[in-house]
This record gives sequence, C-alpha cells and structure tokens, in this order.
Amino acid sequence: MKAKKILIVTHYYPPHAGGIEYVAQNQAKALAALGDSVTVLTSRILADKPCSQDKSATIVRVPAFNGFERWGVPFPIFSPSLLISLRREIRRAEVVHIHDAFYISSWCAAILARLYGRPVVLTQHVDLVPHPSRLVRWLQRLVYATAGAMVFRCSATIIILNERIGSFLLARGISGRKIRLIFNGVDDKLFRPAKPLEKQLIRQKYDLVENRKIILFVGRAAIKKGFDKVLAAKNKRYQLVFVGGQASQAESSQVRFLGQLSQPQLAEIYRAADIFVLPAYGEGFPLVIQEAMASGLPVIMSYDDGYDAYKLDQEFVYLLANRPSSDAIRQAILELVDDGARRRRMANHSRDYVRRHFSWPQVARELDQIYAGLLPEVSS
Repeated sequence: MKAKKILIVTHYYPPHAGGIEYVAQNQAKALAALGDSVTVLTSRILADKPCSQDKSATIVRVPAFNGFERWGVPFPIFSPSLLISLRREIRRAEVVHIHDAFYISSWCAAILARLYGRPVVLTQHVDLVPHPSRLVRWLQRLVYATAGAMVFRCSATIIILNERIGSFLLARGISGRKIRLIFNGVDDKLFRPAKPLEKQLIRQKYDLVENRKIILFVGRAAIKKGFDKVLAAKNKRYQLVFVGGQASQAESSQVRFLGQLSQPQLAEIYRAADIFVLPAYGEGFPLVIQEAMASGLPVIMSYDDGYDAYKLDQEFVYLLANRPSSDAIRQAILELVDDGARRRRMANHSRDYVRRHFSWPQVARELDQIYAGLLPEVSS
C-alpha cells in the first residue's frame, strides 16, 4: 500500500497532557512506521516552537488562548492564524484526520477540507459529557447541534471508541455506514509490568510508601473522572497516589499528589503501583485504563453499557456500578488488597488483553485501509 500524506488535527498535543493528545501522538508514530507522511496541526499550548519535527511527524502549532481550562473546560481559543496554517497544510495533505468535533480547530479543518476536496476522517472521542455546570451542558448541546453537526456531515468516516458514542451519532441523523468502531492502541513497550526489584526502586525515587499497597488514580480533578470520590476513599491500609490532578488537601501517609508527569515518568508510576482505580463516566474508553492494563495492573473501573464491545470479563476487571459511592470504591480496593491471588489473575489478564486488543500497529493498519478506501487512486 502506497504512502499517504496525512494531516492530523487536534486541539491539544503533547507536552499538554491528556488522552486525546497521546492518542494523536501515538497515531502519528504508528502511521509513520507504515511509511505515511504525517503532519500534526494543533495549539501551541505549553510548547516553545511554532513548528518542529520529531521522528514521526511535522508538528505545526498555532497560538491559542487556554484560560478556560483552569475552570475544567479544555477549550482553546485559536488565533486567526489558524485559518492560514490549516489552509496551507490541508492543500498539502491527501487525507485530514480530525480528533473530536467539539473544537474550533475541528470546525475550521472540516470546512477547509471540504473547500479543497480533501476527505475527512473523524475520531469522535466522547458524546455529551456530564458536567456540573448547566451552562457547559447547554453549550455542549449547542455545539453538537451546529458546528459539531457540520463536522459530522463533512466526515467521510467517523471512528468511535464505544457503542454509546455510536448511538449518540445515530440519534443525530448520522448514517451508520459512516461509523466504524476501532479501539485506540497503547504503547505496550513504554507501559509494561515492573521487573523484579523495580517496583521498590521506583517507590524510593518518588518517595512513595514501601510497606503498603499503592492505589493509583490518573486523571484531571474532574467530577466525571471520580477524583473526589477516590480521594474520599482513603484508608490507612493503602496509599492513594494521584497523577494529573491538583492537590485538594494536605498530603499524608495515605494520600500523595504527584501532579502532571511526562509519559516516561507516568509509566514508572504505573510500575510502582499495585492497583489502578478510575470510577469515571461519560468517557470513550479511557486511555489511562489501557495504560494501566499494559502495565500489568488490576483495574477497578465504572461499568458503562457503551463498553459492551470490549467484552470486559468481570472476573478479571472489577466493574463498579456507574457513579459509585466512595464507600463502594473503598470496599473494592480493600477486597483486592486482601486477595493477592485475584490480583495476580487480574494482572495477567490485563497484559494479555492489551496484546490482543490494543495494538497500535494493528490500529494503524485499520486506519490506513480507511484512508486507502477514500483515495482509490493512491491504493491502486
């Protein structure tokens, strides 16, 4: 299959941390490994240079205001130069791959791709996200009824991560022929189980407890992530370690806040942990769950009927009720703390599940086939 010129458009990209960011980055790496020429267009948040080149892609960064994120709304407002940069890169590309229809960069990319006759592939990561603010909920509905709906119409293929997102699209009149269920991949070389003695050394490096189980939470301090509920589930029998969220109380022997970490640092923390917990709701399928499983951790997560396609076995993945209480989270943690044999079975299953379902090379081949179907003259 001949190499293609792919433009990936995403509102954030590393070093800004988050699930969509790392999915886009790993997608670029995996497509480049197949021989495709990849450019990523994104915001300049947390980055120094407007344009850079790494081993997999050319990264084009556009200035943007990011003040809303401090209130839990990750929505950058791009400079007008976004249109200039998008026009240039879309004209060079053969396929435009947009990550989520909710963002200004996505709206502009869809319009310009249609103008210049470039096929659009959209990965829709979420549906309507539950939020405590009535204004934010109203704005979501407004976006998906207007600009978001336009992105859906412009997309030749829409990739979804679970069946709930598929139902969300069908309810908005999107043809089922456009929709493809493809799981995200995970870097199972970076995220791997700890080697003998490695867990102890990492705990010493990050000043974590050595004589109790470590329960790891990775994510923003957002209600939909279950941050506060996990925090309220603290117990003297284990240490809760939070990555990504800001400290909301003083640290103690029961609670540690490590803040934002790089991907290599995060991979180390997974290897230092014993159990991973994420009682999130309203998500696609959280990338951090995949990373935890790749790291060989037993996983405690919330049940979501949109995850049915993943065929999660409750014997090996601890599924809490949707929006569980802190008491339920604490009880689940203590059950696994007290059952070493079950933890080992769950850990072995996690790693095996990742190998069978979350391979980035396989995901890249599926994406490349989609692109080829949109460019029959390229694949001939």
